[in-house]
Amino acid sequence: MFNKACKTFGKDKINLITIASLRKYMSDFESKFSDEYCDAMFYALKNVFDYAVYEDYLQVSPMTKVKRNINVNQLKKEMSFWEQDQFTTFIQYVDNQEARTIFTFLYYMGVRKGELRALQWKDIDFANNIVKIYKTAPQSAKTIEDLTSPKTTNSNRNITMPDIVIESLKEWKEIQKKIYGFNEDCFVFGFYRPEAPENIRRWLKEGIKKANEDGHELLDIRLHDFRHSHASYLINNMSDKFTDFDIAKRLGDTISTLHNTYAHWFKQADKNIIEFMNTDAKERNKSDDPEKYSELIELKKLLDIGIITQEEFNQKKKQVLGL
Repeated sequence: MFNKACKTFGKDKINLITIASLRKYMSDFESKFSDEYCDAMFYALKNVFDYAVYEDYLQVSPMTKVKRNINVNQLKKEMSFWEQDQFTTFIQYVDNQEARTIFTFLYYMGVRKGELRALQWKDIDFANNIVKIYKTAPQSAKTIEDLTSPKTTNSNRNITMPDIVIESLKEWKEIQKKIYGFNEDCFVFGFYRPEAPENIRRWLKEGIKKANEDGHELLDIRLHDFRHSHASYLINNMSDKFTDFDIAKRLGDTISTLHNTYAHWFKQADKNIIEFMNTDAKERNKSDDPEKYSELIELKKLLDIGIITQEEFNQKKKQVLGL
């Protein structure tokens, strides 16, 4: 990144590099490279100028007024995810126990890759079935000292585990406990050091390849798309039992971020809700059969004059209403 930027700015004094020249550079860069690569360049430049401010070479970083030109609609269009049946298919082709546990955790917990890699066994509370998220592992993290705070303050959270995750983690812990030196400070994935991202990606690619060679047509997703998959899974199964606030809290996002990121899924979920209410109303109208009410009225008369008991009335009422 630095070598590429130096071809343009290498001979300039840092205090003479302007906002306009940086904006033009990023605009040109975005026209040639992928979003991921452009993000890497943007943050590389930002770090250089932040360091210049820290060392008093500059009073203000010009990068504060340079923004990434992200096409939000295109980003949403390219967002990839798996439905639950696709994940179920995929996991059958993952033989490595650690990899199986990782992908199960990612799909059903919706954590970020760095949050997953930073997990230590002391963060897993089996007594209350929760996982404590309060740190993240940068790409190059190799020790506990390399861990940093999560992406945002909302990222500090406790997430409840479903049974499938609890069982998977307990099985994996039993395997880990057999390794010499095991203790609660050990990393859940990676043991003495956070599991290398390239290993997790390789396991993902291998599982997808095996499944597709066996006749399935799984989408080739990225690790971060497990988070999208989890969000989609929850949004499309929203009911009166949980809301968008609960989903945002679980993902460590604000409701605003959640809606902005997954607006198209919320729109579809809203359509599903309307369809449900329309169908439910029709079904209820069907059940409002006048003959049933007249039969109930006759039963009530029999109860009032003592022909039938209250218990008999209740039983007949259930039969009439189909309860």
